[in-house]
Amino acid sequence: MSYAYNGTRATATQPVTVTKYSSLTQAQGIDPIACNPTIRSGYNYGYTSTVAYNVICSPGMYQVQTSGILDSESVTSTPPAGVQGFLRSASGSLSADGHIVDNLSLFSTQPLASNFSLVSSQTISVDGIQVRQNTITYSATTVTVTPQ
Repeated sequence: MSYAYNGTRATATQPVTVTKYSSLTQAQGIDPIACNPTIRSGYNYGYTSTVAYNVICSPGMYQVQTSGILDSESVTSTPPAGVQGFLRSASGSLSADGHIVDNLSLFSTQPLASNFSLVSSQTISVDGIQVRQNTITYSATTVTVTPQ
C-alpha cells in the first residue's frame, strides 16, 4: 500500500497467509451394519456404513476444527437393477468436530450374490476445492475406500 502525507510518500506492506483446503485423511474405520426393513423400507438386504474424514489445510498441514464449512461429493456408478444406495452426488457441511461424514450404504430388494461387486468413482470437495478422489468398491458384505 502506498500513501502520501504533506507531499511525503511512504509504502507499507503486510504479509498475508492464504489457507487452502488441501486433502482429507480417513478419521475412522468403516463398519458395515446389516440392512433391515427399518433402515430402508422395501430393501431388506445390504448394509449401511459411514466413514469420517479429517479436512487438512495448508500451509502447515493442520486439521480443520470448525463446523459448517460446505462440502460436496460427486459419485459415478451404475448399480444393477434392484440395488440402490447412497451412490449419488450430495452436499452438506462439516460436522461439529470438523469432519466430513460420508454415508457408504448399499441396499437391495434381493440377496446379494456372494461375488457381487460394484465399483464407484468419488470426488470430494471442500468449499468448492477438490481435495480427494476415491475408488469405492462395494461387495456383498463390505465396502472399501481407496484414495486415488
